[in-house]
Amino acid sequence: MFEELLFQMRNKFQVCKFIYLYFLFNVMKIKATVCSAINSPINIEQINLAEPKEDEVLVKIMATGVCASDVHVIRGSMDSPLPVVLGHEGSDIIEYIGKNVKTVGIGDKVALSWAPDCGMCYYCDSGYSHLCNASAPIVLSGGLLDGTSRLSNLKDEKLYHYSFLSTWAEYAVVNEKSCINLKADIDFEPASLIGCAVMTGIGAAIN
Repeated sequence: MFEELLFQMRNKFQVCKFIYLYFLFNVMKIKATVCSAINSPINIEQINLAEPKEDEVLVKIMATGVCASDVHVIRGSMDSPLPVVLGHEGSDIIEYIGKNVKTVGIGDKVALSWAPDCGMCYYCDSGYSHLCNASAPIVLSGGLLDGTSRLSNLKDEKLYHYSFLSTWAEYAVVNEKSCINLKADIDFEPASLIGCAVMTGIGAAIN
């Protein structure tokens, strides 16, 4: 048991060191699927991902879903600022945490939700957290919860997030409120559907 704990700690140290070196210049290079224009091919590109700010985490995308909403953006039937990195459901491993992150830690397995809640507004207190004042009005604005983006192309031109997440990428920076803790034995592929397909589909059926 002790040897296993040391091995896990060593691995976490190596991950932290690796991520730290990337963020020495406040940015890391990742591959992501970018939608630059409606009714046009989407492209896998190398882009910049800035480091997490306060209350944010860096996650490695292990699996992601393809939702009708993403297709609607590509076809122009749903508004989104462009160019955008799509994808709004995924399962991930947390590899780096920003300041004041309390609910998750490095190495945790999580699913991502496009409906983070503040837990303090009228709707959250009333049991309608999907209408949260902090997230619902800006979910399609192209930023994270603070309204800004961590994404840019190699010319340092702004790219937009989709629904606070952008999971069609190797890595993502998200607010910790978007992270749903998972048990260690849950497979990544079905877990990636929790944040949208399960939340909206089953939620609509039982509520």
